[in-house]
Amino acid sequence: MTLDRNSNSPHKQIELPEGRLLGFTQYGDLEGQPIFFFHGWPGARLQGGLADKPARRLGIRLIASDRPGFGLSDFQTSRQILDWPEDVVFLADHLQINKFSVLGLSGGAPYALACAFKIPDRLTSVGIISGVGPSDVPDAERGVSEANQRMIQIAGFAPWILTLILKRVARRRQHNPEGEFSKLLDSLPETDRIALSHPDISLKAMEASADSFQSGVKGDSWEMC
Repeated sequence: MTLDRNSNSPHKQIELPEGRLLGFTQYGDLEGQPIFFFHGWPGARLQGGLADKPARRLGIRLIASDRPGFGLSDFQTSRQILDWPEDVVFLADHLQINKFSVLGLSGGAPYALACAFKIPDRLTSVGIISGVGPSDVPDAERGVSEANQRMIQIAGFAPWILTLILKRVARRRQHNPEGEFSKLLDSLPETDRIALSHPDISLKAMEASADSFQSGVKGDSWEMC
């Protein structure tokens, strides 16, 4: 995706104080109640597009941002989950938003909780959808796909192998998004398959899946490790 920050493209980047670029896209009602949306893993801000129509209907301004190393956002070395709220606050200030909610999907859940911990004075509410939890607690694998379970195990003893796997996944998703999305659907429960098979939703989901790796796989690899 070619990005021109001076154009009317909805896909934007801002430069953070240390020089990193942070990518974001706004969906829904731009005059509505602001909610910052944190995508899943792997994923990107384009996942927020799945909620564009409902957000418009409900009067919600959905601001979806890429975490470091995903989509349009530069990788951040030596980052911690608790570093994320600083990026969120900078973006909120840039958009002249004082109070807002945060919503974390799956792998974005820890980042929503980090905001609740670090910047409670800026938040009106915190939401989590199918949030991922720590991998080192009892029954952590419940609800996690077999593919992701294998990658978590690999990340624990050979992160470099995980990087190679993700590079291969990235190439496949960018060169054959329809085929890879079909494989993903086959691995999901029936209710998820039905929801994601809707033409509008499947197209947006494929775009978000491929865009996750636009900046490479370092962000995806770091979060899994």
